[in-house]
Amino acid sequence: MDKLVTWASENYHIGLLSNIMPGLIDSMLAKGLLPKLKYDAIIDSSVVGAIKPEAGIYKIATERSGVKPNEILLVDDSRANLMAAEKFDWHVLWFDDFRPAESAKNVRKALESKG
Repeated sequence: MDKLVTWASENYHIGLLSNIMPGLIDSMLAKGLLPKLKYDAIIDSSVVGAIKPEAGIYKIATERSGVKPNEILLVDDSRANLMAAEKFDWHVLWFDDFRPAESAKNVRKALESKG
């Protein structure tokens, strides 16, 4: 996944949309548990006061992304989160944690096909 996110950051705008406890994104970045990249947007649920799959977090993410909703691809391992994002006209792709290499390949293929 690290290679995929690095490649994506070189070719697309990228962001994080996370349900997480306060301070954990910064801590994970500092410890190298998340790739140290230039994220165009980080939507931290503990900061914005909304969590996936609540509509509010998708509204905030859409506003902060700086792109049209139909230009956003959400990759997530929760079908509930994906279904909620589709309601905002986002593209979605399910990431299967049990098949990470195959899922990463599918994400790259989806991004390359959108060019």
